[in-house]
Amino acid sequence: MIYATDKRFLVKFQEEYSNLEFTLMEPKFLEKLTEIDFSDTILIENPIQSKDTFIAVKEVWRKYLYRVAPDCKLITFGFSDIRHPNHLDLLDLPKDLIVFVETAYTCEEDWNWDLLEGLELDQQLKIFLDGHGQEGFAGWVSNFHSHFSFAYDGRKHYNKSVTDAMIHVQESPYHEQWNTILYLWHRYVELFDFLPFVHLFKEMANLLADIGAFMQVEENKQNEEWLNNMYLTTGDLTTLIDEVCKYVK
Repeated sequence: MIYATDKRFLVKFQEEYSNLEFTLMEPKFLEKLTEIDFSDTILIENPIQSKDTFIAVKEVWRKYLYRVAPDCKLITFGFSDIRHPNHLDLLDLPKDLIVFVETAYTCEEDWNWDLLEGLELDQQLKIFLDGHGQEGFAGWVSNFHSHFSFAYDGRKHYNKSVTDAMIHVQESPYHEQWNTILYLWHRYVELFDFLPFVHLFKEMANLLADIGAFMQVEENKQNEEWLNNMYLTTGDLTTLIDEVCKYVK
C-alpha cells in the first residue's frame, strides 16, 4: 500500500501512476499509524511551507516510523532538486514508481541525508520539550505537577489535613509556572500539526483546557476535589509528554 499525506498531491500521483493504488493518510489514520504494514510506503511533502517558513519534517517522521514500523519506506516529495533514493522531484518524477520505491531506504537504515531544507521540526520539538539554555515545556510541566503530587501524597499517605495540603499548593509558584507553560505551548503549537503523532498533542490540548478551567477556581474555593483533579490531570499530561519524548530523543 502507498499512502500520501496530502490530498492535493495525491491526485497528481494518481494521474501520473494510474496503475497504482494510493490512499490518503487522513489525520484520523495517524492515530492508528502503528497498524501499517511493514511493507507499506508513505509519501510526505518535505519541506512543508507554513506561512513564510519552510519546515523540514522528514527526520521526525523517520524517527517515529523507525519505532513503529522500521521496515516501512518513507518517501519525501517536493519541488527542490534533491537527488536522493528517498526523495521524489515533482518536476522530474520517475517513470516507474515501484522500481524507485524498491531502491529506497527503509526507516531503520541510515539515510545519510544532511541537506539543509528548512526549519528542522525534530530540532524545534526538542527545544520545545527540553528548552534551549533554560527549562523546556517538559520540565515546567513536571515542576507544576510536583506541587499537586506532593500535596496529594500528603493527604493520601501521611494523613495531612486538607488545609495543610492546600497551603503547600497555594504557597508554591504554580500560577507563574502555569503562565510559562501556556506561553511555551502557544509559541510552538502551530508546528504540531505536521507531526506523525499529532494526536498526542491534541490530547495534551484537551488536558491543558481542563487545567485552565481548574485554574480559574478562586483559592478560597479550592478544596480536596479540586486538588485531586489537578493532581490527576497534570499527571496525565506528564504521561503524554513521556510518550512524545520516546519519538524525539
